[in-house]
Amino acid sequence: MKTIFRTEDIFRIPAAAGASPGSLMATLIDIQGACRHLPRKALEILARRTGRSLVDLYGLVAFHPGLSLERRGVHQLSVCGGSACHVAGSRAVREELEHQLGIQLGETTADRSFSLHSAGCLGACAVGPVVVADGTCHRSVTPAGVGAIIGHCQGSHRQPPLDQDPCFFPVEVACPVCNASVLSHEHRLDGHRMVALDWTIGSQRGWVRLSSLWGDYRHVTEHPISRYTIARFFCPHCHAELQSEWLCPLCDGPLIPLVLRDGGMIRFCARRGCEEHMLDLGD
Repeated sequence: MKTIFRTEDIFRIPAAAGASPGSLMATLIDIQGACRHLPRKALEILARRTGRSLVDLYGLVAFHPGLSLERRGVHQLSVCGGSACHVAGSRAVREELEHQLGIQLGETTADRSFSLHSAGCLGACAVGPVVVADGTCHRSVTPAGVGAIIGHCQGSHRQPPLDQDPCFFPVEVACPVCNASVLSHEHRLDGHRMVALDWTIGSQRGWVRLSSLWGDYRHVTEHPISRYTIARFFCPHCHAELQSEWLCPLCDGPLIPLVLRDGGMIRFCARRGCEEHMLDLGD
């Protein structure tokens, strides 16, 4: 079991981040580079350290097109949306990218390998359409050349296993009522024991196995659970219902609490399809 670090260590926030807009932006870019998005907990810590409000930080995020509150893919693809590129055929290039990646503009693939965006004029009007892939500018791109761009990204940057990604780390959790570990000895995912809980929806009962890697939302259920349905969760040992007064900030669903063995609390949303997780390690 890997040691649980302080929240500051997890998100690699400098110990003395400056409060000036320039320093704040540089710090936000560093966090984005480490985690491929800006976790809310990281923004809360940064606001507390610098004395700035969360509103100020969200304003900086909205101002910078390279920053995102949602996790982006390992590879970033941007299609120039300027007029010259549009006339040269950028729409066909974009549609081919969407087709091959299986996503729409502004989305990220399910395995978080690729994110596809539109960019303003990139200043290369004479050699459009232009696609920027992981910082490399590809000129005069045609739909037939899209596959080569995607293949180049896949060949030059291979996504490491989740347990080797600094944004993912294993957690050891227990029931907040009986304090018994809820990690399963029989069920593992990528070598890590899974979190074992029971659930009910109306009169239906079943079990769920959740990944114990923080940031990994993979899970297995005994019976299918319809998307957006809210389940009630129970400890498999003492059978107590896991409840808290916290509500999900994204969907207002109930947040289910689990105790961290090394101190602190994890809360995850009980609504199927909502990926909101909250990590409270204390100060």
